[in-house]
Amino acid sequence: MDRIPISYLCGDIKSAVGKIKGSFTEIRLRREKPVIIMRNAKGFFLGKNGELYSLLCGSCLYASGECFDRTFEAVCRYSIHSFQESICSGFITLDGGHRVGICGTAVMRSGNIINVKDISGLNFRVAREMKGCSEKIYNKTFSSGLSNVLIAGAPASGKTTFLRDLARILGSQYKTAVIDERGEIAAVCGGIPQNDVGANTDIFNGYSKRDGIETAVRSMSPDIIICDEAGNDEDFSSFRYAMTCGVKICASIHASCMEDISAKKDFCGEFDYIVFLDKIPGNPFRIVKAVQYDKNGVHNFPNADCGPYGKLFCGQS
Repeated sequence: MDRIPISYLCGDIKSAVGKIKGSFTEIRLRREKPVIIMRNAKGFFLGKNGELYSLLCGSCLYASGECFDRTFEAVCRYSIHSFQESICSGFITLDGGHRVGICGTAVMRSGNIINVKDISGLNFRVAREMKGCSEKIYNKTFSSGLSNVLIAGAPASGKTTFLRDLARILGSQYKTAVIDERGEIAAVCGGIPQNDVGANTDIFNGYSKRDGIETAVRSMSPDIIICDEAGNDEDFSSFRYAMTCGVKICASIHASCMEDISAKKDFCGEFDYIVFLDKIPGNPFRIVKAVQYDKNGVHNFPNADCGPYGKLFCGQS
């Protein structure tokens, strides 16, 4: 249980989580509501002695207002003001690469979120090393050398877990740079990565994608750069910059189908492979090759290779 972020929890919830048998991916707390544990993409109610129930019963634990507030304060290292920017972004990253999602009431100014008050939900997403989970994809997409690879999937489909393992494999053979914007891939603590991301890997911890990629290209001459959750034009522009410098990119993106990818056609066509991860652990992943555009700029997937090449390990996005 040393990889589970139970130290931030309090009282009966902390005790019960420590007694859960087997692995799980999320601990979901909602103020004055039952505690939910996610396992294999299914939610279970947490019992007082670590039992997991599919139906709500008298033995299920609730997150009282006091316990919820104490947990939130612990997540913020007892300095909520210091984490205001992260709170406005909707998450806080913990030691070990775990991430706590946050929801509440947004305070807006000029169209921007400047604060979140009345915090009502906390979602502890458990980071895991699943060594070997990316080997089949690696063998398929890097069989002829380095390439540009985009890992696509819905939330909680295992994208970050997958990237972490790819970093481990790539970083044992090539000069690799990881732009770890949220500290979830390498889980650096005191300058030392807590996760195995390869012996020849440089980690840019806490850098934005733009700053991390530009710094990596200029200072560390990487063969390939790995980063998580591309989401805006600035990220995509940074990827193109690296590619024009001869550096390959391996990145993840929220997209669960071809239609989602097509909406980002100005960017995704730069990649040699797009790997789709299915959300339900155990389902086959799919690899789509040679994304191209037609003369009108519309996506065209010639000879799409959509066969199953392996099984996805249970992991975190």
